[in-house]
Amino acid sequence: MTEKWWRKKWYWVLCILLAFVLVPIINLFFFTETPLSKSIVYAIASSVGVLLAYFAYTGKTIFKIQPKTLRRIIFITFGAFTVGFLSWAFIVLPLASYFDKPGPIVFVLLLVLMVVCAFIVDTIMKRRDYRPFMEGGGNI
Repeated sequence: MTEKWWRKKWYWVLCILLAFVLVPIINLFFFTETPLSKSIVYAIASSVGVLLAYFAYTGKTIFKIQPKTLRRIIFITFGAFTVGFLSWAFIVLPLASYFDKPGPIVFVLLLVLMVVCAFIVDTIMKRRDYRPFMEGGGNI
């Protein structure tokens, strides 16, 4: 008897399906003005992101991209869009509102912080050979 493909990979299938289902639900409850089509696009993008994380985790190539390169791309985008955006949201925006100086410089600082944080995360992860922190090994 052959085993079904999802029995060995049930965790990743669950993560992909949860990303696909939870994003529209979260948008429905918290951002009611967001159209459903935009929520579905976000859900598909999240599911593809989990799929890319699966290929990076298992060490398989996808579209002739080696797993190490794929992990580097994931960490650089994480540094830019998560660390950079959150530092902008919690440092630059409160300072801009306190000094009453909103304007185009605030949005330029968003781009600058995203690039700087992407370089910082890339440098840190280069020292770890692009292995995740939860793995337990590597120098930092």
